[in-house]
Amino acid sequence: RAAYSLARGYTGANSKIAVFDSSATTWHGRNVAYLASGEIAPNATVQTYTIADKNGTFVPFKEIGEIISTASDAHIYNFSWSANNAYATQINSRHQLEQITDKNFIDALSNAANNNDAIFVWAAGNDYNTQSSALSAIPLHVPETNGHFVNVVAWDTSTNQLADFSNACGITKNYCITAPGTDIKNETGSSHLNGTSFAAPIVSAAIAVIREAFPY
Repeated sequence: RAAYSLARGYTGANSKIAVFDSSATTWHGRNVAYLASGEIAPNATVQTYTIADKNGTFVPFKEIGEIISTASDAHIYNFSWSANNAYATQINSRHQLEQITDKNFIDALSNAANNNDAIFVWAAGNDYNTQSSALSAIPLHVPETNGHFVNVVAWDTSTNQLADFSNACGITKNYCITAPGTDIKNETGSSHLNGTSFAAPIVSAAIAVIREAFPY
């Protein structure tokens, strides 16, 4: 329904979306960044912060935390990835989150929520699971991020239900949303994208439109 917001002149202007991904020269990073503005929020500013190499190998979480801290002028932080093959129900505390990532990483998210009023948009994962990935549980154990976090599962537009590959909201249901995650055209229109990785930036773009329409 982007046509409705565009017809009213809302294009995501005055919002900066920070995409934490592989570089914008990789297939994944490039398409996530494209969808973060794309047809929904064409005037949003999108900047990619490289946290993985061209093969998708992540830098250490401590370093990711340092990179997050450099995005202090961003309003929306897009994370189209999960970690550690663990699920939200397996996380019981902030300390455990710090153990599977790094204290610096969790502190960076906390500071961005407190100091920047940041909104985090996180892909739930593509493991066919009834629960979202472990990092989707962050608001349950890092209270300052509660209200700043949207967990995104993938909707299958051909079947009108949750995509079969998508992790479900599970215990994140109070801050979880579905977004199109199948058969999404890439930047050239030459191929079609599937996954919660590509549902997440659609939500990020929508939040940019909401910020413009309701700046207060």
